[in-house]
Amino acid sequence: MQESATANKDLYCHNCGKLKSQITQPRPTDSDLLREFGHEIYARAGRNAINVNEVLLAIVGAIVWLKDDNPIELCPSEDQTQKVLLVSIGGRRYSFLYNEETRQIDLRETEKGALIYSFSNRTETSKVRLIFKTL
Repeated sequence: MQESATANKDLYCHNCGKLKSQITQPRPTDSDLLREFGHEIYARAGRNAINVNEVLLAIVGAIVWLKDDNPIELCPSEDQTQKVLLVSIGGRRYSFLYNEETRQIDLRETEKGALIYSFSNRTETSKVRLIFKTL
């Protein structure tokens, strides 16, 4: 009888008394999602992260600078192999995804849309700025 009472007690939040299954988690912030995207790229790139580690900082900065008020989204890719960062800039939706074949970060119009640019550490910061300003 004691075990049942303890198990039942674990179903409820000790702060508010609601069923834990009914408590919704707050939506991650844009900063949380950008950080997770960065971790995702480093995890996918592995040793090859040295090809994108510097430009990633410029991309994240440009996103923070120019994104619309719509929240950033981090969603599974169509093939479910990695996460895609979805961002609205200038009223249009763009996706960012690490391309394992080219070892670059692709910027596309939506996930399956036209490739706009592939970023690597060879991409100068001024070029990152110019690309984002033309979106």
